[in-house]
Amino acid sequence: MILGFGTNQYRLYEMGEVPSESNGKMIRSAMNPQVFLDLVRSTRS
Repeated sequence: MILGFGTNQYRLYEMGEVPSESNGKMIRSAMNPQVFLDLVRSTRS
């Protein structure tokens, strides 16, 4: 998983749960294309 969240965490967000502050920061960071690309590359290593 690119952001490092577990399956249950995604399910909670889909059900309307608000992410924790740290997870929210990760989600906001991933909105930057360069940061997202870096995350993708780091999961492939």
